[in-house]
Amino acid sequence: MIQAEDLLYFNGIDGESGDYALPPMSAPELSSFIQGAQPPENLQELRFRRFRDSSRTFGPIEGVDPLKLSEAGWGIIFADDADPAIREALQPLIAFRRDQAGELFRLYAGADGYRAKESKTQFLARHGAAAGPVVPSRMPYYLLIVGSPEQIPFSFQTQLDVQYAVGRICFDALEGYENYARSVIAAETG
Repeated sequence: MIQAEDLLYFNGIDGESGDYALPPMSAPELSSFIQGAQPPENLQELRFRRFRDSSRTFGPIEGVDPLKLSEAGWGIIFADDADPAIREALQPLIAFRRDQAGELFRLYAGADGYRAKESKTQFLARHGAAAGPVVPSRMPYYLLIVGSPEQIPFSFQTQLDVQYAVGRICFDALEGYENYARSVIAAETG
């Protein structure tokens, strides 16, 4: 089985698609290509499947069911200087998730919230977590970021999303947060 690190990558970008002009391939594939053999039509899909099936994925540690908040946890991240009225508007959702996640619920706000220009690594370290599989007792697997990209940058979110299941909400008015909280609860309780 060919691993991702066994593939050869070539310079050149296809201007239309943005993909490699010549897709990454193994040495035997390159030899066949040079000798004129036609690659299969679904070569990219096959490579993606092979990579997906052989790759290690991040997520909760072994034994944690990510479909159960009581095992995976749930947390909400505000900027350290976020308007307290937003947190109040989300209070029904916060209480709902606290009931579901129990001891694995975390609220990151005020001094525990995101600090300006803080990296994912700094944020995790400050809260006793680290890179690698998620340990929900240190930081919940599910995290909701509340705030604009100016308050909490997308770069922080995408770094965090490598190992955690991260979402974001940002509304122009408090009513948006209130409606969101009501809608999530209604959708989950039927």
